[in-house]
Amino acid sequence: MYLEGKDNFYDDSSEKSIKKAKDLKEKIKKEIDDSNNEIFIKHYKNKDKGIPIWVAVEVLSFGTVSTMYANWKNKKVMRKVINSFEIFGSYTKSVPIIHSISLLRNLCAHHARIWNRQLRVQPLSPKKTAHTWISSQHVTNNRLFYALSMIIYLLNTVNPNHTFKQKLENLFNKYPNVDKAAMGFPENRQTEPLWK
Repeated sequence: MYLEGKDNFYDDSSEKSIKKAKDLKEKIKKEIDDSNNEIFIKHYKNKDKGIPIWVAVEVLSFGTVSTMYANWKNKKVMRKVINSFEIFGSYTKSVPIIHSISLLRNLCAHHARIWNRQLRVQPLSPKKTAHTWISSQHVTNNRLFYALSMIIYLLNTVNPNHTFKQKLENLFNKYPNVDKAAMGFPENRQTEPLWK
């Protein structure tokens, strides 16, 4: 799948909205043009078929990839993405998950306050998952705990040996006075199978 040429993965007719497609296409082009000094971008720009999508995502922002995913109309492609990450079973549930992680990433990148923030994108709780998820029914989906749980779920899927949970625990131990309840953490967080 390519960004340009006859094997173009990005076809305006496959988008939900032609206007969104045009804006997103311009954003993708700008982000790639901003990376023209990268050797791998130069290499593929000189090829007949253009830039493969797996190369493009190396230089696209997470927000752009999230928007591209959310606006993609081809359900067959979406199912492949969902199945590969085993994301909560459906396209409609996976879009807010990716969007909320993208927004959380932006808040962190801009040093915004997240510890007691209500996150504006609130993914639905999954009815069934391929892997361990939060067992408590009393967790709100608009707080940091829920977003971090989604990240842990995805990391468990793609890299079961990740150290993200341990890094979080180290951070909590370093700052024991931080009110975890304000971040939506339940009292029994450490008994949650996802967080063990």
